[in-house]
Amino acid sequence: MIRYFEDIAIGDEMELGSHTFGREEIIRFAQQYDPQPYHLSDAAAAQTHFGKLCASGWQTAGIFMRLLVQKK
Repeated sequence: MIRYFEDIAIGDEMELGSHTFGREEIIRFAQQYDPQPYHLSDAAAAQTHFGKLCASGWQTAGIFMRLLVQKK
């Protein structure tokens, strides 16, 4: 069933599954697509508001899209 934006109510949830980002996966993606220091280095990330290595927003969006498509 196709849902349109206006069909979504505040508070609606959809279970898509999960994905755990590994350190090497985060760094490999960042080296190729989003080379921000906090995606590449534990030490650099420690100096930011993240406090530790974090996945790129682009990477998380890509994984979200994969989980969404696999759900259908």
